[in-house]
Amino acid sequence: FRDEDARGDRSPGEFYQLDMEMAFASQEDVFAVLEDVLPPIFAKYGTYDIASQPPFRRIPYMEAMDKYGSDKPDLRIDLTVTDISDMVQDTGFEPFVGQIVKAVPVSGCTLTRKQIDTLCASGQALIEKNKVMNLTAITEPQAVAELHFLDCIALLQAEDFSGKRVIDVGCGAGFPGVPLKIAEPSIRLTLLDSLAKRMTWLREILPQLGVEAEVVTARAEEFVQTCREQYDIATSRAVARLNILSELCLPYVKVGGAFLAMKGALADEEMAEAKRGIALLGGTIERVYEYPIQDAVHKVVIIRKQKPTPPKYPRAFAKIKKSPL
Repeated sequence: FRDEDARGDRSPGEFYQLDMEMAFASQEDVFAVLEDVLPPIFAKYGTYDIASQPPFRRIPYMEAMDKYGSDKPDLRIDLTVTDISDMVQDTGFEPFVGQIVKAVPVSGCTLTRKQIDTLCASGQALIEKNKVMNLTAITEPQAVAELHFLDCIALLQAEDFSGKRVIDVGCGAGFPGVPLKIAEPSIRLTLLDSLAKRMTWLREILPQLGVEAEVVTARAEEFVQTCREQYDIATSRAVARLNILSELCLPYVKVGGAFLAMKGALADEEMAEAKRGIALLGGTIERVYEYPIQDAVHKVVIIRKQKPTPPKYPRAFAKIKKSPL
């Protein structure tokens, strides 16, 4: 039982590893020991609401890859891979032609054929434009589908977006706003980013895709002066740490609305350091929605707006960055 060295995605002393040497023991001997040792450790020190109880399931490698798309499936979350090859063969998206295409369906999200076609066209446009403009580091078609589209659409399970006015702060190449709008057309969407080249591309490509959205090139702390507390939902993905992001996003949200911050492994750490600032801005952390993407568990921090944000926020970005709330 040893303290693991610090890594970029964890604080020193945050992670502990229990090594079990197989030696002359059989696999079942090792499992028997693990089933005695791990459950009480999870129960005492774990932070999740659901933990595996013995006996642990034995899943062969090929079955795990075929059913869950991973050799390390998170069985707390009931998502399995489905063959959608027939559904996407006639979309015109070349990487799918003649291939076996599998996807993880998101419960409650029923996309029409037109919506699927629009997502495919959006992915193709992103990959092509990325050849001449830095839009994303993810360029392999299946990875675009999973790490961009599936990741973004998962927000529809975290909050009711139907008919809501939504602002995507720091949208970059349109994530999560554009996939959300395609999957839930009733959204009234504003895309906000300060990088003019990307926003110019979005203004060009969205009409071609039939996606309606207000595309705004501006800084978040400045544009809010024109639409303070006028949105039902604010979203943001991979923009900044939560203590900075909350001051940029919560002023857009009306009382009773929500700010959805898409986060990863450091979500708990970021929530702890942002809790005081969120309260000052009129919000409270309501819950965290978790969902698997490939081998990782992604998280959406749902912050509910309980009272108006004081007029002095947001401050100038230099002050926000230098002295986060």
